[in-house]
Amino acid sequence: MRPGGRILVSDIIARDLPQWVLANSDLYAACISGALTEAEYLGAAKAAGLEQVNIVDRLIYDGAMIATLIADQLPVAIADLTQRLGFTNDDALMDFVIEQLDGKIESVKLSGVAPAAF
Repeated sequence: MRPGGRILVSDIIARDLPQWVLANSDLYAACISGALTEAEYLGAAKAAGLEQVNIVDRLIYDGAMIATLIADQLPVAIADLTQRLGFTNDDALMDFVIEQLDGKIESVKLSGVAPAAF
């Protein structure tokens, strides 16, 4: 990146994820359980040398968005989580997932500027 160059990155951040999410490899592969917190993400960008680091846009995933994400993108995770968490059917699992994750996952856009002497 050239000195003074700008960067805009879109990524997933999360907060207060339950242990069952953090331990699930399918959710890790989908960038959910491995997502950094906002503070960690901003700190990593600054530690990489970027200046004027800001979140310029965010989309907070509500329960319906989370259910759609998991049902459409991670159908294999549903069967695994239903069994692992002791639910008798997928609908009960999805209700639990929505309750546990509503508002805790966000898609953000981070902007930053490379210092003049990078």
